[in-house]
Amino acid sequence: MKLFDVIQNNGPASALIYRFPAEDFLTNSTLIVQPGEQAVFIKNGTIHGVFDNGDYKLTTNNYPFLTKLRSMLSGGVNAFNCRVYFVRTADTMNLRWWTAAPLQINDPIYDIALRVRGNGSYAVRIVDAGVFLSKYAGNIQNGILPGEFAKSLQAEVLQAVGTIIRTTLAKSESDIITSLADQQALAEKIRANSAGVFQDYGVGLERFSIALLECDEDDPAYVDLKKQRAEARGRILQARSQKEEMDILGARWEQRRRLDILETAAGNEGGGAGAASAPQGGGVE
Repeated sequence: MKLFDVIQNNGPASALIYRFPAEDFLTNSTLIVQPGEQAVFIKNGTIHGVFDNGDYKLTTNNYPFLTKLRSMLSGGVNAFNCRVYFVRTADTMNLRWWTAAPLQINDPIYDIALRVRGNGSYAVRIVDAGVFLSKYAGNIQNGILPGEFAKSLQAEVLQAVGTIIRTTLAKSESDIITSLADQQALAEKIRANSAGVFQDYGVGLERFSIALLECDEDDPAYVDLKKQRAEARGRILQARSQKEEMDILGARWEQRRRLDILETAAGNEGGGAGAASAPQGGGVE
């Protein structure tokens, strides 16, 4: 039986989990944990120790839990037996999402059913190594890569994303084309409402981005929607033009009305003076 005295992550840098290939270690072994990862010691399904980045000399004096892991098959050598998993705690970027099939969404303004499709990426971070390992440790031989993790959650992620997009657009106060223009706000709403899918696996959803989200331009309903939007826009512009015209005419009419009042008042004042002076002049002999 070979006993190891150095324990470190020799797997791919992007791996979410790397399982150290051996399970028998010398007491006084050195554990090396790199930044952005944790080392987890497991025996019979129980987590006995979790180590953040740093170098550790593994002795029973420093880490009493090692006494529970002592190997009885070490040929008299002071040793312990367990599985060691290295779990990535740094952000894992560029996991892909997409709409497997176009989403059927009813436009809330024009009451037209449209086909919407999209894709993008997201970033995750393992926040609870114990929960994550409980979901995956029993199913891996050497480790798990980001693509494998994303594939395992693909159905859940796409279902959650599709539901949020469909609900958000259908309940919007704007038509779908207008709502799709604000993709940043929509992406943040998806991130906030999809986090629960990942939390069940001890994973945090750190970022969510939309690369493309648009209506199917070949969809006859989309052509109909654009036509109705153009007609509505034309009516709005016409109404706005008429209002501006009435505002201008109204202002001119008010100015003319005031001018007429002033002219009438001036005429009355002149006529009144002549009438008053006539009798006075006629009374002089």
